Amino acid sequence: MKELQEEYGGAGNFSIPFEEHYMLDKEEWRYDKFPEFYNGSNVLDFYDPDIEEKLAALEKEEEEILKMETEENELMEGEEDDGDNSDGVTFTDLKKTLK
Repeated sequence: MKELQEEYGGAGNFSIPFEEHYMLDKEEWRYDKFPEFYNGSNVLDFYDPDIEEKLAALEKEEEEILKMETEENELMEGEEDDGDNSDGVTFTDLKKTLK
């Protein structure tokens, strides 16, 4: 290792490849970019390749829900009466407090 270190620029420029000394269940895990293990299995073995598509679908659904809530709030604002209830709190004051 010291010979390799000197060949590749000396201390500070060369890092020892620790992966060569890993003792793993499967040899194919040795040089994984992020070797993360849980219950004896490599986490990247369970990576979902469709995760980006699923995330985009969730974000679209969230956007639609927020849009529906905004439209619903706009309708309610047009219909609300600003009368006081028995406690003297108006609907507008209540909405401001809840935000």
